[in-house]
Amino acid sequence: MDDNLTPAVSDAGLINPDQVYYSVGQSVANLMSGAPTVTITGGAGVFSVAQTGNIGVGDRVTYNTSAVAYISAKTNADGMHWSLVTATGGLPGDISNSAVVSITREFTSLNSAEAAASNIFHINSSDLVSANVVLNLPCYYDTGADTTEVTVDSYTTSANNYIKIYTPNNTSTEVNNSQRHQGKWDDGKYRLNVTGIGILNSAHYTIIDGLQISISPNDTYRYGIRGNNNIGGMKISNNIIKQLNAQDNSGGIYIATMPSGYKSFAYNNIIYDIVGSAYFFSSVDIESFYIFNNTAHGNTVGFRDSGQDIIVKNNLAYDNGTDYVGTFSSSSTNNISKDATSPNSGSTDCGGHSCRSQTISFVDAINKDFHLSPSDTAAKNAGADLSADANFPFNTDIDGSFRLHQGFGATQWDIGADETATQIFRSVGPSATAVLESDTAHARNVTLTSGVATFSNALADNIGVGDAILIDTGGTADAIDTSDTLLFVHGRTDSTHYTLRTHTGAIPTDITVNNTYQIFRAYTSLSNAEAGTKNTSIPITFNGGNRDLVVNNEQWNIACYGDAVDTTSVTIDGWNTGENNFIKVYTPVYTEEVGVSQRHKGNWDDGKYQLSKENVNGYTIYILDEYIEIDGLQFDVSGTGTHPNAVKIGANNIILSNSMIKDSSLNSEYIINIEGTFGDVKVINNIVYRIDDLKVGTGIRSYSSTNLSMGYFYNNTVNGFNVGIESRNNSVLAKNNIVQNCTNGYNSGFDASSDYNISDLAADAPGANSKNSTTVSFVDATNKDFHLSSSDTAARNAGISLANDSALPFDTDIDGQERTGQWSVGADDGPGVTVQTPAPNSTESPNLDINTGLVGYWSFDGETVSGSTVEDLSSYKNDGTISGVTKAIGKRGQGMNFDGNDYIQVNDNDMLDGANAMSWSFWIKLADTGSSNRGIINKYITSVGGRSYNIFIDAGEDINLRISSDGVNNEIQIAQTNLDTNWNHVAIIFNNGAFNVYKNGQVVSDDGDFTSHISVYAGSDDLDLGRDYSGNYYNGQFDETRIYNRALTIDEIGHLYRMGEDKFQTTQTDKLTDGLVGMWSFDGPDVNIATNTAFDRSGNGNNGTISGATPVIGKKGQGFSFNAIQNQYVGTVKTFDPIFTYVAWINVSSVSAVRYIIGPLGNGAPGFSVNTNRTLLLQRTGIATVGSSTGTVTLNSWNHIAVTYNSSTGDYSFYINGALAGNGNNIASFILTQWLQIGARYSGNLGFQGKIDEVRVYDRVLSEEEIDDLYRLGSVKIKK
Repeated sequence: MDDNLTPAVSDAGLINPDQVYYSVGQSVANLMSGAPTVTITGGAGVFSVAQTGNIGVGDRVTYNTSAVAYISAKTNADGMHWSLVTATGGLPGDISNSAVVSITREFTSLNSAEAAASNIFHINSSDLVSANVVLNLPCYYDTGADTTEVTVDSYTTSANNYIKIYTPNNTSTEVNNSQRHQGKWDDGKYRLNVTGIGILNSAHYTIIDGLQISISPNDTYRYGIRGNNNIGGMKISNNIIKQLNAQDNSGGIYIATMPSGYKSFAYNNIIYDIVGSAYFFSSVDIESFYIFNNTAHGNTVGFRDSGQDIIVKNNLAYDNGTDYVGTFSSSSTNNISKDATSPNSGSTDCGGHSCRSQTISFVDAINKDFHLSPSDTAAKNAGADLSADANFPFNTDIDGSFRLHQGFGATQWDIGADETATQIFRSVGPSATAVLESDTAHARNVTLTSGVATFSNALADNIGVGDAILIDTGGTADAIDTSDTLLFVHGRTDSTHYTLRTHTGAIPTDITVNNTYQIFRAYTSLSNAEAGTKNTSIPITFNGGNRDLVVNNEQWNIACYGDAVDTTSVTIDGWNTGENNFIKVYTPVYTEEVGVSQRHKGNWDDGKYQLSKENVNGYTIYILDEYIEIDGLQFDVSGTGTHPNAVKIGANNIILSNSMIKDSSLNSEYIINIEGTFGDVKVINNIVYRIDDLKVGTGIRSYSSTNLSMGYFYNNTVNGFNVGIESRNNSVLAKNNIVQNCTNGYNSGFDASSDYNISDLAADAPGANSKNSTTVSFVDATNKDFHLSSSDTAARNAGISLANDSALPFDTDIDGQERTGQWSVGADDGPGVTVQTPAPNSTESPNLDINTGLVGYWSFDGETVSGSTVEDLSSYKNDGTISGVTKAIGKRGQGMNFDGNDYIQVNDNDMLDGANAMSWSFWIKLADTGSSNRGIINKYITSVGGRSYNIFIDAGEDINLRISSDGVNNEIQIAQTNLDTNWNHVAIIFNNGAFNVYKNGQVVSDDGDFTSHISVYAGSDDLDLGRDYSGNYYNGQFDETRIYNRALTIDEIGHLYRMGEDKFQTTQTDKLTDGLVGMWSFDGPDVNIATNTAFDRSGNGNNGTISGATPVIGKKGQGFSFNAIQNQYVGTVKTFDPIFTYVAWINVSSVSAVRYIIGPLGNGAPGFSVNTNRTLLLQRTGIATVGSSTGTVTLNSWNHIAVTYNSSTGDYSFYINGALAGNGNNIASFILTQWLQIGARYSGNLGFQGKIDEVRVYDRVLSEEEIDDLYRLGSVKIKK
């Protein structure tokens, strides 16, 4: 059997078996292309017409009227050459130019394939050993799911004569189109969806590889894959298994008793949302089952061993009820868990850190993408190398990528089913052959430690990711040549600290102090970058051009810089890419990438990167390879060329985003042109316009001969063409687009789901909610600034949120501004109106960036405080160590309480001082007034040479700032803040000696600017929060603390202040207040503990009476705790509505019985509760259940939950964490005169057990997008 499956000695079978192939699909259609003939010689088939359809191994070829053969291999990319075998695996007879009748699937379900493969029309035997064959059942996606349960039994097998059930994925040797997922569930690939057991295997030596199995159990003890009693020699690999309902006692992979003498393996599988054990092994012989590199997420139990010492290695269990249960073999190693149950208990067992209590970063866990994030630091590079494992050596992940490719970046395996691709960075500087930075005078130094370079002198701000750095290590008389070291910038901390990697992405060898280096752009045009033609000034060769990113498991980032205009057309062709092995061509923006942004700001900027081609006869850039992202570029076509295209796309899976594309040509044709039957092309947040009023050409066009391909055009702004956006054969789904000043706005047929588009023409824009004959107000359309005007009423807040779009979720606009609340239409989101800040009448700039220059941010919110560590949410990881400080209800979420003898310490980091300008922002609430000096933020020591700054409060409650520019002397300035025992926001600004302090957004008087100390010394002292260098401690509460290495503007200070305001915006026009009839935030200002009142902030006066519930730290600010005690609830005077939506944040500690979130005072009214199996219930209280969710909430974690109901139709829907979690129909005759209670029913019966926060009641049914917006309001995280 392949992949080292070890048989019992007597069970080896015959050698050199014949391979038989029978395909499984869902269709009986003829898949043949054209009307070909076939010539067969020795099993080699040559078709006269290329077969380009969705065909491959196992498909039945009928020819010469009734002769049958089966495809066994694809032998040439031309689609004409295929290997053929008979039903029993032999060679078909030779024949010349025989007419092909059809090419079809052999079976329409996997179950029927298993049952019929042994009949007289196929192998004609169930004894694969005596027939000496291998039974291959390749599974294809045609039209939908395979819905029949499968039992594999009655076959006699051996290690050489086995059964292989799999999805073919090799487009060179097996199929035209891969039938396999790419590590994430994909409805467009083969999937088995059943209500019982997906595959019940009762045959030794069975391979199940690359399938997707979803179960919706109709009873207990149903599994995705079950190995039956006394069955061994199995290999279960590269599968995704999930559960869709809440039936308990289910399982992902369950292996029952297994006989001795066999070895079985499960590796590279992902299993999630199982109400039971994801991986369950019972009574398996000692060390005969090997569980390697699997992932379990969101299950009741991740890995359960109730048998005999299962060997588990490199497995990842996260967010399960319990990650690991049972006693695993002592040979188990490098298994990681979020809780403390990993079988590996050592403090350095996982890549130098503990395997237990780890925080793992996935690409998108909410949307079930469990690929490891490139930023992960727990599972990445923390696994054991199993490529030479004695029991089962392998070296690929669930995507088929290499795990460890010696010399190619990865130095250690990752834990879990996915191996993160190695990131590669290269820079493009048009015409920039000259050196960017050179130390040939040997006056400056560079050192390299663990891949981090420290330069003695600051580098220029235009140096950034992808740039090539050559360091003189060759010993050639301080000259740079081929004997020296070439490295590439992968990240920037500041102007003297850069992360460097080799050309293969590996961490380089340390370099001691070296005084000779040079820095160049890697390539001098984007065309050269595509071809791998290096900057001629670099003497050392490096990888690039037409690489196989899948085999090498790489992901390439080509960063483009605005050194000059790039004038060479580009064709991207010849690279082998994949979903996780893609190429990103972009302009770097953030200070973690480059010192000064290389990207436009939503209008054309000649100082930023641009690809501009005059007299184009064809295209500026032509994309022929899959999985390419183009982000933040500028394109221009000009002159008199024929058929000019700025961006031409001829491949699947392309993203074009955040780009400025202008047409200056006389013979305009298609500026963005998707030509051919290509799918999954996403065109998002682009501004496409002509520079004149000729109205010629087409802005964005998808031309497909069929409706099988799909383009997604979202939030684009198009202006000044003959045709704005064109879609042929309903091949485009268009949402949130603006087309203005065109002869024909939206041309031809769009997908029926297109909506929320705007046109200034009549009856033009597709979609029921689209606007026609509507003129959008831009900032300056005449001068081609297509930002939305602050006075616009057409596009602002008129779109639909696409933050959870199934094709491509995103939440920013062309400027990088976050889209929240009600989205705007077009590429620019405008100033925006959201539920929080700024207020609807705010005049804040739409381009505020409160993250630029942020070197330390301690929010103190729940997830960021763990044990003695408080997380820094900036990108610099300045995490703090807590000494005595305790959690408290903060100004914005959770804060920290300092009681006069404790503090938080942050290790020294050069980013925290050593600047000419700095800002400090925080919320503060004094415990008392009149005390002596109290240290707030301190980076200042008593000994000379280490003094930087010290912020403290004096006895008059005024802020004092002490600055030292030389590390020895200092100067103090005082601002009259007059702080008190209420929450106050303070912002302190130091800018080259200028000194200003703001209290609650308003500047306060001070003693004047600094005169002798006009910069901050780069000291070596640690940073302390809550004490100063003399041991003066702070007494009070602290929240939302930020440090910047720049001076904040007045607008930015006001924005930070307003972010902390917890007032309900009753003047909002946001839809999230439409129909709001009750809103209980439970925050401090909204609760009067003295009178036991919880105020209703909807404006309807439905205040609640608190009975027994206690205030605690909530999801957003303060919440309430309930302990399932009689008479513990919040009772309101709100009666029930016939049409409603209930929304809340809940943290459930126990569900030993049904626990009410919202309940009535008496029978018959609506009740919203959590059932014992963690599903949500809508009940006609005390009488009957109306409906229940299919999804479940997670215990001891915050869950955003909602239910909607329409009594006139009976339709109900449940939502968990912004996603639909079940729906149905049941007309219920509710009693609507009862009063609503929070946390109980009947004045305390079946009371809630846990915490509740942010309760809302609407008298209408909210949309899925609106519920997701509410969820996002409570789950906002800083963008890193």
